[in-house]
Amino acid sequence: MITMVIRFMLWGVRIMARFGALCWRFAIGQPLSGQARTNATWIRRGTATLGDDAGDPFPWSYLPGWEKMLIRWGVVWATVVYFVGLAVAPVLTNVAAVVLIGAFVTWRVRRYRQLKPLREHQRELVEPLDRTLREVVPDMVRGAVDVPLTYDENHETPVVITLPDTFAGAADSRADQVRNIVAAKLAFSSKVNYRFESRGLVSRLIMSVVPQPPRKVTYDDIADAFEAAPDTAPVIGQTAGRRIVSADFRADSPHVLVSAGSGGGKSVLNRTIIAQHLHRGGLAVMLDVKFLSHMWMRGLPGVIYCRTPEMIHNVLISLAEEGKRRFTEAANTLDEQLMGGQDDEVPDDDDIDVGPRVLIVAEEMNATITRLTDYWEQTRPKGSKKRSPAVEALNDILFMGRQARMHVLAVGQYMTANTIGGAAARENFATRCLTRATQNAWNMLAPQIKPIPPASNIQGRWHIVTGDKVTETQVAFLSPREARKYARAGIEYDGSVPLSPTTGEATSREDARDTSPSPANEAAPEPAPPGRPALRLVADNTDTQTESETDNEKPQRRYLTLPEAGREQFLMDPRTDKPASYAQIKKAVQRAREAGDGPEFVKRGKNVLYERESLRIWWENRPIMRMTGTTGKSEGGE
Repeated sequence: MITMVIRFMLWGVRIMARFGALCWRFAIGQPLSGQARTNATWIRRGTATLGDDAGDPFPWSYLPGWEKMLIRWGVVWATVVYFVGLAVAPVLTNVAAVVLIGAFVTWRVRRYRQLKPLREHQRELVEPLDRTLREVVPDMVRGAVDVPLTYDENHETPVVITLPDTFAGAADSRADQVRNIVAAKLAFSSKVNYRFESRGLVSRLIMSVVPQPPRKVTYDDIADAFEAAPDTAPVIGQTAGRRIVSADFRADSPHVLVSAGSGGGKSVLNRTIIAQHLHRGGLAVMLDVKFLSHMWMRGLPGVIYCRTPEMIHNVLISLAEEGKRRFTEAANTLDEQLMGGQDDEVPDDDDIDVGPRVLIVAEEMNATITRLTDYWEQTRPKGSKKRSPAVEALNDILFMGRQARMHVLAVGQYMTANTIGGAAARENFATRCLTRATQNAWNMLAPQIKPIPPASNIQGRWHIVTGDKVTETQVAFLSPREARKYARAGIEYDGSVPLSPTTGEATSREDARDTSPSPANEAAPEPAPPGRPALRLVADNTDTQTESETDNEKPQRRYLTLPEAGREQFLMDPRTDKPASYAQIKKAVQRAREAGDGPEFVKRGKNVLYERESLRIWWENRPIMRMTGTTGKSEGGE
């Protein structure tokens, strides 16, 4: 009897101890059975099962201890509060319970729907990859395969495969097999970077897509970059990370070559560069044997649109002459400043303001050079050189470089040396834009790029080659309407380049500014002898000028720098009644700025430009002029 009582008491003690242990494990968030089935701790979430007999635990087993504790005590306190509420206010308690349960169910349904893509991703992609990898690495832990939903779109969300401590990283014999399995199962759509990391007992394979440019770049995406870019570096588009890609005429190359097949997006790229050039007050000369490539440019200030071989022939020869004039003006400017002792004011050789920038856009160079050659064969005088002088003029422009502020945008499908006018001429294009290019095109235009980057089927995706560097770029897309609107919104072209806006031929400088439509009864231009440009006949009351008289005219540009104002001598010194020097003008402008006054100006690159008439009016009405009662002579230097 006593023995039975003792056994009963011992049994009761054991039951109480087990119940106490169960309550303790319940209270602190430990497994109620006392046996952990995963490697979850009180702080960290579980990532693997423990032992082969653990089976496939429920997700609850992977929760950290603190989270289990909060859930359990929350249920306990909710139950206590509910029954206390039933005793005090049963109706209100039941209403509150229904509302809370409804809110919880709604949250769970919404959560279920939100996680549905993730569950499908896990079921269709992650779990099959996990099973295949376990055939090669049997001792992989649970949850070792981490494949984000955006793994194929964002390089910042890489695929991470956690390998067991028995895996020797990149040196392991199974490394290539593991990498190939992951690449094959996930079917990356672009190039992939991969690396093995081994730290202590942990080895990981990390695979991420190479950063890609955006799939589309609109005007709104890049408008700020357009405004911030200097006139020497028009924006082309964006590369990975939305970084800006430009065609730098100063640092990289004064000319740009564009090579692409039909439908490759050449017109979009050209439109982006041309619109920025016109926005900054430049002159754009379009050589378009197709007649309709860029109709959005028609009628814009600063545009000369050449369609026929005759117009293209004449305008190229005229532009070459303009380039020679600019070199002469730049040399004279440097000589004057150096001989005058103005060492502090000497600019770089490509900073001298010889006139607005000229962008020559040669559409379909393959056909353009052929048409020019045929035209010259049909019209050249007896005894003249067989090579077209227009092609020679194009070569001269290419070799002039950045100092003349004349840039060529050459466009074609297959840009051979003959297309440009010779192998030496083609070497002046250090910036080359390619898309949908064949292996032959890469070997011809960018043989230094190895390996050849794969072509993309994304519309507007280009490879911009500068030296030995290639940048995958998404070109900014401007619709014709957006390009036209942006071109009009900037500085208006001042008409200072001596070319007719209607014929492309050389004119006097005063005539070059007259962009108004020609009267119906205007005399037709006299045909030019082949090989040299003709002077355009103007319908006014002035006496007809000879070619020599036109060449001796002094340029009267609308905008000019202070050194040019000093050289042209149209501002008079009231004390001596002589033309003011550059030093006097500069000192007066500086003093006026310090006093919060001064003539209005615009900036073009590094140059500060003043409108001629505004500068004259300010000069004549500044305080010192009013004190002396002297009025300057507006035409004192002419």
